Amino acid sequence: MALEILSPSVNIPVMGVRKSFKKIFYFVPFSVFLLIAVLVLAQKVTTPKSQEVLSSQVQEKKVSISIISGSKEDSYEYELSSPKNAFEALKETAEREKIALEYESYDFGEMVTSIDNQKADKKNYWAFYVNGNLSQVGANQYMLRDGDSIEWKLENFN
Repeated sequence: MALEILSPSVNIPVMGVRKSFKKIFYFVPFSVFLLIAVLVLAQKVTTPKSQEVLSSQVQEKKVSISIISGSKEDSYEYELSSPKNAFEALKETAEREKIALEYESYDFGEMVTSIDNQKADKKNYWAFYVNGNLSQVGANQYMLRDGDSIEWKLENFN
């Protein structure tokens, strides 16, 4: 009788455990594969929309640059692809449009002396305007913003 107490009284069918383990063994990898497939499909379906939103958010930033001398006015569009100051934009626009540009460099920055062969002299100077207002800083100190309107006007000292 002592032997009967030590032996288990519940019969566990070994075949049933093997079948359950076999089902779990196949079910888990299949579930993981199915989950990965669903995630990959979901990403492919949503990626174009995400790229559309991203490309619409990254719009071109543009600045208008006008050169006004007497009755002559020429306007140019400048694409702002990286942070630039107004003087750099004028230089790049002049180079791109084949406009003669002369300036002198000083400790405080550059001073425009001629644009399109219109020279500043004892009576005239090149004034720098931002959004219709005479700038309170030099062109090399004004950092351009999207939509700015920059004007260079040859004005009299009087």
